[in-house]
Amino acid sequence: MTSLIKIRTPKLFAILALASLSSGHTAWAASAFSSYATVTYTVNSITNLSNPGDLLGLEILGSFEQPGAPDSYVSTTGDGAVTANNPTVGPISVGSSFSRTFAVSGNASDGTVASHYLGWFSLEFNNLSSDSYSIEVTLDFDLSATASGQFADTSIFLDYYRTYDYDFSLPGWMDVSPYLGFAFATASAVGPNHQATSFQSDPVLFVLGPNDSGGLYVDVSIDGYLQASPVPLPAAVWFFLTGLLTLTGLRKRGTWT
Repeated sequence: MTSLIKIRTPKLFAILALASLSSGHTAWAASAFSSYATVTYTVNSITNLSNPGDLLGLEILGSFEQPGAPDSYVSTTGDGAVTANNPTVGPISVGSSFSRTFAVSGNASDGTVASHYLGWFSLEFNNLSSDSYSIEVTLDFDLSATASGQFADTSIFLDYYRTYDYDFSLPGWMDVSPYLGFAFATASAVGPNHQATSFQSDPVLFVLGPNDSGGLYVDVSIDGYLQASPVPLPAAVWFFLTGLLTLTGLRKRGTWT
């Protein structure tokens, strides 16, 4: 019985392989992308310019939001699918840091995906007192984009800026440029299929007078495009599989003689 199993198993495997591929004479292709952005705010220092050491009058709030349409949208056909489960966080009270990851991924084996998702990060300062404050903040960004398969493309674009009410009688009033910088990462199935970017911003200074407010904001957009469909197997593949099956049969007959 053992020798019979050893003889027939190769032929059985060849038959199963040929049968599994023979439906429609096609091979299945798949495409996928995965992208994320992690943004971390770090409060380096807070100084009360009016009453040194007293920080009770300053409120710091961190938040993240993934807005809906028309800022974010997705279009799919066939079995194309996208996952972007990033619920709103905050505004919550922040001590020395606030961090959040915004992630989007998609896949298709017989369909298409076209998606655009937007994420909003913010760190806001509210001076609720009659004192004046000096605040220094830095941002850390980690971006990662990956694409693979028949046709896949993804990109991340990040920009950051500041807005605030300002007391121009205080030191540092010239540092009021709203736009601060940007970063991006892209990947494609035709290469490079992975790109990662990490960096830290220059320190951003806020000087808030009595009852002033200010904020440091980050906008992140993540785009993904996929296309995948069954593709015909070349004729050479079918000749190879047929030959493999024939040779397996000859080996069996030779063994029995």
